[in-house]
Amino acid sequence: MLRAIIYLIAVASKITSATAASADWDRTVLPRPSQPFQGVANRTLEGSKASFTEPVKAPPGAPNILLVLIDDAGFGNPSTFGGPVATPTLDKL
Repeated sequence: MLRAIIYLIAVASKITSATAASADWDRTVLPRPSQPFQGVANRTLEGSKASFTEPVKAPPGAPNILLVLIDDAGFGNPSTFGGPVATPTLDKL
C-alpha cells in the first residue's frame, strides 16, 4: 500500500512538472517579464531586422479580472463609503 502511494505521488509530481515546463511563461508573476530582443540592429537600415513580440493572450477559459491598486487611500476616502473624495465611477461599480 505504501509503495502504491509513493508511486502515485511520483507520477503526479512528474505530470505537474511536465505541464509547468511546457507553459510559455509564468502567469503568476506580474508584470510580465520583458522578452529579450531577437532582431538585428545595424548602423543603417540595410541588414537590420525588426523583432516584434507576440501580444499577450489569455489562456482559454480564463476569467476577466480587473486589478486596481490605489496608494495612500484609506477605506473612508472615496465617496462610495461616505468619504470626501468624489468617485462617481466607483459609485457605479
